[in-house]
Amino acid sequence: MAFTFRFLIFVVIISTGSVFAQSTSDTQKEPDNTGKSYKYDISLDLYQLFLNGKANVMYRYGSWEKGAFRVQLGASNWGRRENNSSKFDTIPDPSGSKFIYKSGYIDFKVGYEFHKSINKHQIFYGSDIGYSHYFANNNQINNGVLRNNTISLSPFFGLKYRILPRLSASIELALSLDYYVQRAFSHQDVQLSEDKQLSVSFIPLRFLNVSYHF
Repeated sequence: MAFTFRFLIFVVIISTGSVFAQSTSDTQKEPDNTGKSYKYDISLDLYQLFLNGKANVMYRYGSWEKGAFRVQLGASNWGRRENNSSKFDTIPDPSGSKFIYKSGYIDFKVGYEFHKSINKHQIFYGSDIGYSHYFANNNQINNGVLRNNTISLSPFFGLKYRILPRLSASIELALSLDYYVQRAFSHQDVQLSEDKQLSVSFIPLRFLNVSYHF
């Protein structure tokens, strides 16, 4: 029993020493003020967050020099408002009934970006494909349920600066080709109308990202 205990202590000491040696080696290999060895980063878009409360979080995997795969999830307007009268130009039915308005928006994007990097500076460009869904429900309008589904293709271009090995900031612009279908429903879930549209728009400031690399 004593031998087994001493053997376990020996294994723990050896393992700890190996981990410490590996950590020291990794620290020595870490590039100074570039962070080129990091393959992952997670980003938060500050522009949309402060502009309209939309939270966009992006995850990337790739290299600083060549390029990276990217996945983004965004959401906003998830909420519910209630009071005793409508905030729209409609007549409450029945009179004095409680006004309830619910809405939400979510979108998902996946794409790839190519990199041209010089020290701390980087030019990146590529394309995303995306899907988004928006809904709104006003209980005092007969056709008060709206559902909007959009698919998009968005070529983009951006600039990034490496502030610290693990921290960077970037701006991005894009050209967005969108196809959306909007449907209006009654509160009995009967479809009342449908609108389909294809549009092209230029977005001069799409994202202002702060990224953490690891």
